[in-house]
This record gives sequence, structure tokens and C-alpha cells, in this order.
Amino acid sequence: MKVLVVGMSPLPWEIHRELSMKYVLVSSSLKSFSQNQAEIAEIELVLIWAKRLSKLKLSKTVQYFVERFPKVKIVAAGCECSSAQRAELLKLGLTDCIPKRASTSELLAKIELASRQMPLFDPTPNFTHHHFSFNFHTQIASFHQVPIPLNRKETLILDTLLRHTGKIVSKRTLYHSSWENNEKPSSNSLEVYISSLRRKIEKPFDLQLIKTVKGRGYQVVTYKKEAENDKDASKKDQ
Repeated sequence: MKVLVVGMSPLPWEIHRELSMKYVLVSSSLKSFSQNQAEIAEIELVLIWAKRLSKLKLSKTVQYFVERFPKVKIVAAGCECSSAQRAELLKLGLTDCIPKRASTSELLAKIELASRQMPLFDPTPNFTHHHFSFNFHTQIASFHQVPIPLNRKETLILDTLLRHTGKIVSKRTLYHSSWENNEKPSSNSLEVYISSLRRKIEKPFDLQLIKTVKGRGYQVVTYKKEAENDKDASKKDQ
């Protein structure tokens, strides 16, 4: 998972170290925030480090990121705010507001909780395409409602790709979302699992879902192979 960290001052070393072991961190000061569109598309949680931020500046920062990332979890930490002030920030759209007095372990636990929270109502719990379906809640892939057997790594990789349909997902993001910190994948592990997913999902059902974007990663596309073949045949006829 990619986490955008913003603030007037950098994260304390201990917190940064612990977070970087679990997530892909993208750090930026408030003054120099200028992520490109590819990076923005991959951000799944924004961490606002509120130390040295005035209450007014913090409120404006929260509003800015809530508007810019309406579907992303946003957490503010290190806040020197009263309970009433934190409540106001939560009303603006924060997922959580962690006070300055919170211990490092509490802060890390709350960020972990925020990263795992599901919306109260998910209007699209399934990805569907030409009778292929993937349920994000049960983590089951199926074709014509018949389950497709996938192992854990294949499921995690597929889940990450389908949640970003149409967007390019970097190899680094896929490694961080699908491998534990203590695992040491080989240099071609991801390619092996992508190949296995194609063999289990694309070839048997004449679908093409996972596109390789050279030098950047992978992207889920939603069209049938025969549609592409028809298009090529039409060009030849002309």
C-alpha cells in the first residue's frame, strides 16, 4: 500500500522506520506537494503529520486532502488539539485524528486499522467482466459463478490490480501489497504469479485482463480478445 506523508516537519525516525517496513512511503512537505497523476492514483492513505501545524492550518490541510482524495483514508497524527477540536476535524472527513500524547505503538496500530477499514456501504463489492467476477469481501474469483482456485499470492495481486482497474500499478506497489515484510521474493517472483493468473483466468475463458506496461508495471484492461482480433481483421480488410 502506498502512503503519502505530508507535514511541516518530517516524521520522527522511529515512526518512519516502522511505517516504511509495512508500506510504500511517499513524503512531501505541504509547501512542495506536487505529485504526478500516476502517483496520486496509487495513494491509498494520506498521513498528515500535524506537529508544528496551527489549528487553522491543520483544518485547511484536512479540507484540502479530503477534497483531493475523496475515496482515500486520511489520518492526522501528532495533533495538539482538544477533544472538541479533534471532533471537528473528524467531521471534515478525517478517518482518524491521533493526539500528540499517543504512544508510537498506538499511532502505528491506528494507522494499520485505518488502512484496513472497509466503507460502511460498498456499492461495488464485486469486479465483473464478461462472466468473470471477483468479490473483494470474500476474495473469491469465479467464472459463471464457478470458483477459480487461486493461491494466496495470486489472490492478493489480483485484488490490488482489480481495485485499480484502468490505472497502472507499479511492481513495487504489488510487492508491498502481496508480500509480508519478512518474505524475500526472488527477482522474477511477481512475473511468475502474473503468468499464473493469466493461465488460470485469461486463457481458459478467452479474456485479457492484465496488461504489461513496459517499465511501469501492470494494468487491468476490460475487453475481450476477440474484440481486439476483430479490430485487427477490420484494419486488414481496409
